[in-house]
Amino acid sequence: MNIDRETLEQYKSIFGAEKMRSLWNDFIDDAGKKLDKIENADNEAQRLAYHSLRSSSLVFGLKEFAELCTVYEDKVLGGGRITPDEAAASRRMLKQNIAEADTYLK
Repeated sequence: MNIDRETLEQYKSIFGAEKMRSLWNDFIDDAGKKLDKIENADNEAQRLAYHSLRSSSLVFGLKEFAELCTVYEDKVLGGGRITPDEAAASRRMLKQNIAEADTYLK
């Protein structure tokens, strides 16, 4: 299980199911846009994208994806760049985590 259901349920109880679903849809849209641009972004934009994605994904219990975002943010902070393979891995993991979390957000 890559989803922290306890955190997901906690936020769902705070926001309510309808608002949580709306936030979820916004997150999916925003995350996809950020990851589509990540390879061509400069280092600061890459860092900010992964920082933002990490924070947002934790709200939805996407702990595995959040951990990957932390690794990539740290890489960029250390002067590295996100490679095309790493960007693809980000998209794959996000897609997998979304599929799993989506069942809890319906």
